[in-house]
Amino acid sequence: MNKENTADRTPWTKGCTERINKLRDAYMECEPEVDIERALSYTNTYKETETDSYIIRRAKALYNYFNDRSIKIFPDDLIAGTYGKTPKAAVVYPDISWRWIVEELDGFETRAQDPYNISEETKQIMREEIFPYWDGRSIQDYCCNNIDDGTLKSLMEDTSIISCIHTETGVGEFSPGYGSMLFEKGFKGIEKEARKKLDSISDFDGDAHEKSQVYKAIIISCKTAQLIASRYADEAREMAAGTKDEARKAELIKMAGICDKVPYNPPETFAEAIQFVWLSQLLIWSEEGGSSICIDRPDQYLYSFYKREKDAGTLTDINAQEYIEALWIKMAEVILFHSEAAAEIFAGYQAFHGLTIGGTDKNGKDVCNELSIMMLQATMDVGLNSPSVNVRIDEDTPEDFIEKLFELVKMGIGQPAIYFDSTAVEVMKNVGATQEDANNWCIGGCIEPQIPSKMHRWDEGGRYSFAAAVEWALFNGYSKVYDKDFGLKTGDAKDFKTFEEFKEAVKKQTAYLVNSVVKLCRLAENAHRVRLPKPMLTTMTEGCLESGKDTMNGGAIYNLGPGIETTGLADLSDSLMAVKKLVYDEGKITMEELLNA
Repeated sequence: MNKENTADRTPWTKGCTERINKLRDAYMECEPEVDIERALSYTNTYKETETDSYIIRRAKALYNYFNDRSIKIFPDDLIAGTYGKTPKAAVVYPDISWRWIVEELDGFETRAQDPYNISEETKQIMREEIFPYWDGRSIQDYCCNNIDDGTLKSLMEDTSIISCIHTETGVGEFSPGYGSMLFEKGFKGIEKEARKKLDSISDFDGDAHEKSQVYKAIIISCKTAQLIASRYADEAREMAAGTKDEARKAELIKMAGICDKVPYNPPETFAEAIQFVWLSQLLIWSEEGGSSICIDRPDQYLYSFYKREKDAGTLTDINAQEYIEALWIKMAEVILFHSEAAAEIFAGYQAFHGLTIGGTDKNGKDVCNELSIMMLQATMDVGLNSPSVNVRIDEDTPEDFIEKLFELVKMGIGQPAIYFDSTAVEVMKNVGATQEDANNWCIGGCIEPQIPSKMHRWDEGGRYSFAAAVEWALFNGYSKVYDKDFGLKTGDAKDFKTFEEFKEAVKKQTAYLVNSVVKLCRLAENAHRVRLPKPMLTTMTEGCLESGKDTMNGGAIYNLGPGIETTGLADLSDSLMAVKKLVYDEGKITMEELLNA
């Protein structure tokens, strides 16, 4: 990897314990590395499951991956588990997209922004064993092959004017409900319910086959949760047997016992709850590698464990703080594998995995507590840009929490994002949430409020640039930026006699832009529904067990999206006003002079 811009890093001293300082130093020293273990495992499973339904293939593929992948616990780890074979692994998802990787394979280590280490052996395996299989089988291939409009296809593939994000990436923007479902049942409880549902399907149910496939996939997913934990438990025991450090041996034995239990079973201690969250996140991240998969409201669902153990004298504040900060560092290890162009926009390997602190209970009563403040302190102590910390505040938010919030803001590290509770509650009610559910909102994306575990939505399905509409109106559908005809033929701008005529052309081009990105989003949504069902996401989403539907088929309690993001609105507005003022109102320049300029 290019070392030219490597910063000089002195040892960290701000962590709550020396262990946290060591973990953070190790995190900073670790370099992103391309990891193909998932790609290889998924390729092998897909070859072996050609006759299975897609949801079963996906469930088996994830199970086999966690059976095949490297398992390692690193020095000073308090929490078991890494996203890939190493911290900061750039995990490859050829089932989603792979063509951009082929094009950039030899430049990963030397590119200026967000480089990745990669060995020649890894490159060879990708070229010879992985990518040949996925040619024509990835979700990106499926989408591209089903775009009938040549202009639309070129517009998506060759420009940044419009994009359909989920033709190239897995679905993220989700928050499991640890407090509302997962801690209560554990994956064992969910598996038990799925088996009952499977056994109770009526022979006269017209959807019997589809439901049976969903329930079987959920059962496999629950077994995957049991598998990953058991492998880490075995690794911890093996390491304990090989160490002479009695303190570390005791930690590893405790870690093994915790992984023997969670997340298959409900947690009973603070440490078990933290480990439950982390292994569950690894499961859902590994299914598709989506961004902005958040961890709900940890200050709320962890509080009962903290309070009970602290009152019993089995947990101190420093123990709890250390676990929180260790979890923060673990979350920071999860990075996305970006193309060079995407890295320029989403710099810093950021995956936008976040959490929400503060707010109210289901009855609207403020529930800030000791953990709320400790979690703000954790962000101050580790000083990282991930996880993304989101804070709910209202008129009843306690003064001590507000003061700690200001301390964090004054650090100038871009943390946290602050949300007014009442506004987000109304947003959730406006999309159909009950008052109680709306009061339990959290961030389940970059900045989007969601109902943990109950809501399936694509907040970020696609994008388009308003500014392109002005350019196309000026040049009769032609893009000078890309030297191609992309837009509508709205006429020669020199022939527009009034500003209203010009504005009408811009409106038509804007409508074309919107229609184009909506077409792509619908295509991508259908592609995910047909070819990329989400058994692990379905397992963690309330409503899917009851309905027997995958999340892509409306299984969640609340189903929304895809949403469309826009850029260039200010450019469009400024451009319209400039043309109106200079060409039509004051006549300082002609339209021809403007076009020539």
